Amino acid sequence: MHRRGFTLIELLVVIAIIAILAGIIFPVFMKARARARQSSCASNMRQLATAFALYVTDWDDTYPGATNGTPGSGVYGGWVWYAAFGQPGQGYFDVTRGALFAYTRNAQIYTCPDDPSGSGCTYEVNGFLRWQRLGVVDRSSETLLLIPEDDHGTANDGYFDVPAGDYPCPRHNEGINLAFADGHVKWRKWTREQVHGACRP
Repeated sequence: MHRRGFTLIELLVVIAIIAILAGIIFPVFMKARARARQSSCASNMRQLATAFALYVTDWDDTYPGATNGTPGSGVYGGWVWYAAFGQPGQGYFDVTRGALFAYTRNAQIYTCPDDPSGSGCTYEVNGFLRWQRLGVVDRSSETLLLIPEDDHGTANDGYFDVPAGDYPCPRHNEGINLAFADGHVKWRKWTREQVHGACRP
């Protein structure tokens, strides 16, 4: 009995159908993956915001600090510890040496899954809140606590100063995950002016 095989035309049609289906499915898969990474980043920020709230409660209603630039390199006392200023790279931050780590006990939540730097910390605290009393914040739901900084592609010293040119990095669907002083986290497509307006307590 003679068995008929596939013709070249039939094989090409099958390959074309598979290519079309892959072209439809792949972007959907990539979009879902991006959403999952955005959600993971937001979860990190919520956990950090909760840790800040616990710290403030334990330390006489005072926010933890963040050491300043090159003079703060290798100096303890900030919410995170960093080895050198302006040189992000592998092992740049050691969050386990920071003042907030006792409240998190998880070094992974300090890094956004879309941060390729490997620096050890993606997020920066609002520079206006460093070592400040809780009472300075009168609009906690509108005042930024943490951002993923876009200065050197990642955080560089643990705090951001918008007047000095520090801004969030829009890693997620052209927007930014932002943590506020009341602990909530929102994704926003904010302009620099909006970020600047939400920094002052």
